[in-house]
Parts: sequence; structure tokens; C-alpha cells
Amino acid sequence: RYLNAVFDGTDYVYGGLEDLYLSSGKEFTLNGLLNVGNSVTLTPEFFGLHAHRYPGGTTPSVDVTFHTTRSHDYSPTAGSTRWHAIEPSDGTWVWTSLDQWVTTHEAAGRDMIYTLGHPAAWASARPLESRAYGNGSAAEPASMAAWEDYCGMVASRYAGRIQVYELWNEPNLTHFYSGTKAVLSELHRRAATIIKAEDPAALICSSAVSEVYTGAAGLTYIDELLDTDDGDGGTCKDHIDILGSHNYLTTSTAAKCYEGMTNLVALRTAHGLAAKPIWITEVGLLNPLLDLL
Repeated sequence: RYLNAVFDGTDYVYGGLEDLYLSSGKEFTLNGLLNVGNSVTLTPEFFGLHAHRYPGGTTPSVDVTFHTTRSHDYSPTAGSTRWHAIEPSDGTWVWTSLDQWVTTHEAAGRDMIYTLGHPAAWASARPLESRAYGNGSAAEPASMAAWEDYCGMVASRYAGRIQVYELWNEPNLTHFYSGTKAVLSELHRRAATIIKAEDPAALICSSAVSEVYTGAAGLTYIDELLDTDDGDGGTCKDHIDILGSHNYLTTSTAAKCYEGMTNLVALRTAHGLAAKPIWITEVGLLNPLLDLL
């Protein structure tokens, strides 16, 4: 029913692999799922962590080993790292929080995912629209020139330091994104072009949708987005290096985490992206009931 895990300071080593039962009643063996022999070694590269108040906030330290961190919802005392916070008015740049975030995780040897998006009202196509991060924050930018300037400023400042740029957070949810797929596809194209001109080694992660289990709106959204015209003769999938997704475990969806991954693998193949990795850039126990595991 469970695995014994040992963390030796470098690798997570799992032994004694037994049958894993999901709440759907389906039975799998981990050996069968992972196609391995008697043991599985998962290196820290498989593990990432959000730290919303570290560094510079109410969390003094993070005493676990992880390889990757993501900027979304990082909000220390000095403010967040979203577009509306680092460019609160046209041409006024406030780098305090993002500098602190990058410097701290770079010193620890971690890879970083910076989530692009969420303009201030001055840059928003709908500045009076009330959304999660303030008025106008879910709308597309009113000016593509402002978007390109923002992407270019971040990429040039952190070239060689931030490894991955993610295009918007959960755009299938209107409190995070209220624009069209056509505009979002164009935002992918323009961001990828600008960022790679400043930092050719940087990777572009697609918009990470929520809910990719069978029949979920997020799965339909990303399926359609990948084939959406980018405004310049291509499609959104032409501009991504990583296929992103969010996959949460709740009392009703324990088995659907695995289901969601199988759906993404099938979708990736259908779109001719089999060589692209899939990254789950948010995951967690919304209801921490360990019996589900």
C-alpha cells in the first residue's frame, strides 16, 4: 500500500515497491508503471517548490532540498514579481522583489521558472475589469509593444540566470485570463521571439492550465490553444519548449492525477510534440488526506 522513502541528501531512493491502489479501484504496480526493476532513484531535478514568502517575507528559510522554483504568487514584504508589480506605471521598473528571488535561488543552485503576465491597469486592455490581482490584471495587454518591452526587460536583466519562462498562469480560468486564445497564442510568439533574442538558452513553457483529467475544461483549452494561429502564420505550439500543466490531488480526484498525465502524453503526441517534456508547475494536496496516497 505504500513506499518506504529514504533521502540521502542527494537522491530520493525508493525501495520495496509494492502495489499502489488508487481510489478509483484501479490497481497498478509501480514497477509496471515505471518499467523498472527493483528500485527507482528520483534525483532532485524531479522536485520543485513554491515559496511564497521566501526570501524576504515571513518564512525565514526553506529547509528542504529542491531543484526548481517558480515565481508565481511569490509575494514577500517588498511586493510580488508579476508584471503589474515590477512595472506599476509605464516605464517605471521596480526590481526589488524579483532581484531578491533570483539572487537567493541562484546562490542555492536552483533552476527558476518565471511566470509572465498580469499587467497593471495602465497596460491592460480592460483596466476596469476586476480580477484576482487587481483591476485589469487578467486582460491581455492593450499594446503588444508594451508586452514585448516587459518580456525584453526581464530577459535581458536575468539572461543566463532564469532558465524557464512560463506564459501566463491558468488561462482557462477567467479570474486569471479574460482574453482570447488567439491573443494568447500571439503573446507566446512575441514573448518567445524577444526572450530568445536576449537569452538563446532560455526555455518557453506553455500556459499551464488547471484540470486536465478527461472531460475537464483545461484539457480542452490547451488542446485548442496549441493549434491556435499566432498572428504570423504559425501556431502556439511552434513557440514552446515545455508543455505545462497543473495537477492537484483532492478527495474527488486522487486517481485523476495519473489520468491527467496520460491525457497530456496523448495530447502531446497528437500535436507532434512527443519530444517536448511535460512539466507540472503546480501540484499539491488540496485536502491532505494521506489515505488517498
